[in-house]
Amino acid sequence: METIKTFIEGIKAKDIVDIFIAIAILVIFFVLSIWLPKLLLKIWKVNEKDKKVLKENDTYKGLRSIFLCFGIYLALIILALPATAMAFCIKLIRVAVILSIAKILVGMISPTSKLMKKVKGNEKLQENQKLIQTGTKLLKVLIYIVAGFMIISEFGYDLNGIITGLGWKRYAIPLAAFLTGIVFTIGFSYLALNKTSNYIVATTAGQRAQFVLPDGSKVWLNASTQLAYKSSLWSRERQVNLTGEAYFEVARDEHAPFIVNSKNIKTQVLGTKFNVRARAAEEKVVATLLKGSIRVDLPRENNEGFILKPGQILNVNTSTLQAELTESSSPRDVLLWIQGKLAFEQATCLEMTRCLEQHFDVHFYFKDEQLKKERFTCEFRTDDNIEDILSVLSLTKRFQYKIDGNKIYLSAGK
Repeated sequence: METIKTFIEGIKAKDIVDIFIAIAILVIFFVLSIWLPKLLLKIWKVNEKDKKVLKENDTYKGLRSIFLCFGIYLALIILALPATAMAFCIKLIRVAVILSIAKILVGMISPTSKLMKKVKGNEKLQENQKLIQTGTKLLKVLIYIVAGFMIISEFGYDLNGIITGLGWKRYAIPLAAFLTGIVFTIGFSYLALNKTSNYIVATTAGQRAQFVLPDGSKVWLNASTQLAYKSSLWSRERQVNLTGEAYFEVARDEHAPFIVNSKNIKTQVLGTKFNVRARAAEEKVVATLLKGSIRVDLPRENNEGFILKPGQILNVNTSTLQAELTESSSPRDVLLWIQGKLAFEQATCLEMTRCLEQHFDVHFYFKDEQLKKERFTCEFRTDDNIEDILSVLSLTKRFQYKIDGNKIYLSAGK
């Protein structure tokens, strides 16, 4: 009570100008503690999803607290309180800094335990999952115990005497070795998980999907399509692996090009709208540009890549690596699948049936090889019945069909 009384008397004795300056410093540091981290996150181009995670992390909160403690310390210097009051306030600031440092350390450990919950398909990491999670919890407890001892020492207690009295000195070295092992285990596991933590989005036959990538880029997936990316590396390199067909609306970022890998063909962009088709059953990759600019690189020597302009279509044969660049009068027709439409223009029967297989989970078998080369121009909807589609196509008298479960047999028309 005496210390608090002295503290209040010290404030009353100060010049009003100093008090206003001290308050101004506190307000400035409070505002900066909120604004500066946001500015740094913006400079580092951290995506919105990661920003939310970081703001909830103890490391972020601890750094803000230390920044505020520094502001309070400067304000106290301006106030020039009596020695007793000043010593008491500085002691409180030290306690706050110790707790903040403990929060920072705990926050640095927390991502590992959260990441462990996402581990799937990695047996070696799963075997050590319980050990790592237990080690993480023990490490957090140890951090707070050490912080507690440091706070106790701030109030004049002899820690060395307490530890010696409890007889803990002989356990110090084994305990330190054990905790060091835990730290290394967690560190290596964290690095391993960061390398193997893939996000995979996939659609089955007849399905379509839309989702947003960490940088805000939008992706539409056609039926029987899979897209994968490494979430841990996304802030440094925006790369996705595509099998199937997808339409992209990419958020512009001059410092981090967006790359689509499909069958060793690399499509690189900064910010644009384009469609990529790379079906596993087809020996080709087709890139269609609707807006902006993209560069398509082929895995061959002296490859300067193909730079596409809006309205252009690049068709690459993945076997021969021969590429054909054409102009399209209606490039948006490539996006009809997003609207649930199936459009074919002078498509071979083989191309058309492969597309129908992706959407209706059926398999076509040709009894006549020549039939594969027949060409069709037609349009259907993905919610149409496959039997209705075949019934309409058979009116051309160019083929006959027989359905046996999910198997469809085609033969030449009579």
